[in-house]
Amino acid sequence: MENSTLPEELLVEILLRLPVKSVVRLKCVCKLWLSLIFDPQFAKSHFDLAAKPTHHVLTSFNNGSQITSLSFEGSLTDVSDKFPPAPCKLDVPLPSYGPHALRPVVCCRGFVLLANEYGRDVTVWNPTTGTHRKLPVTYDDRTLVGFGYDKSTDDYLLVLIRQYYCKQCVRRPKIMNSHVPHPQIQVFSLKANAPSLISGFKFDFKYEPPNTEGLFLNQSIHWLVESNATNIPLIVAFDLIDRSLTEIPLSIDCVELWHCKDHCYLKVLGGCLSLHYLGFQYEGGDGIRDQIWVMKEYKVPSSWIKCFVLQGNISDRKNHSWPICLSRDGALLASRRDGRIMKLNDNGEVLKQHRDDGLKNNHFPHHHMYRESFLPLP
Repeated sequence: MENSTLPEELLVEILLRLPVKSVVRLKCVCKLWLSLIFDPQFAKSHFDLAAKPTHHVLTSFNNGSQITSLSFEGSLTDVSDKFPPAPCKLDVPLPSYGPHALRPVVCCRGFVLLANEYGRDVTVWNPTTGTHRKLPVTYDDRTLVGFGYDKSTDDYLLVLIRQYYCKQCVRRPKIMNSHVPHPQIQVFSLKANAPSLISGFKFDFKYEPPNTEGLFLNQSIHWLVESNATNIPLIVAFDLIDRSLTEIPLSIDCVELWHCKDHCYLKVLGGCLSLHYLGFQYEGGDGIRDQIWVMKEYKVPSSWIKCFVLQGNISDRKNHSWPICLSRDGALLASRRDGRIMKLNDNGEVLKQHRDDGLKNNHFPHHHMYRESFLPLP
């Protein structure tokens, strides 16, 4: 194989079009292929040019005992496919101390940000290659946290928006109130392995978990917050290139729904920002009707539309459907506390489903989408 008649340029073009798992298997063919596959530039090109990117769903459990991965690439095509394949248990980096295992917080370009309770032992991990690095940072449950990629510097950034509280404040209020004198943004660069501080900005918002975990989209990290001055919900975005904060308004309909909900969660579905409104009562109060709204055009408030209505029995909170991702045909992949993973149409009707007893009674379904890659850490 060392004397293959294939020109190296053609070999690279072929490898770039193969799925990650196939490429990883080929590293054992010969030294030339090994050096090509583990070239950082090849890994970046494969991520940008892959013909068939492979996405997985990470699921973590309440007790932090394990993290599993599910691939839905085949099962999201049509109803006749097997749904879904068996979950794969992952070897997760162990925390250095404490009783709680690491859990996924956010994902970006094949990397997963892991942390244990209240942001100790923060680690960046690539589930595909197993490589990981512990970061010299910590945060608490009052901190907004996000993780993203700055393409202008080819760097991965951990963003923490910290609030300073007076001694009279309750340590862990139900809603985090940001009436504090000196908010601060800390940006930790994985390439430099060092933080930088941004201060002197206005951040007059309140928020509550799990919306403290920001979502990376369009070179910015997004959090769902509420204005202290007006009690109006909105999305705050931190641009990783400009290092600036901007506000993204919700539509009038989304604002009105905000005051009717039990909870509201920010998601990214189909490459768009979305809101999952949880717990609407209807028909005499004997049922619930969750709603999912999607912003079809980024930063355009009038583009928010209602895409899914998910129904259930109000006496059984297990019937809430927690969105995971959109399938290729526009259906919604969702999970429930009774252990079911389902494919739903826009009316909440089940197209197909699978029961996983390992997910049963999982109090809050922790699902994170990540894309397979063998990108190296900076």
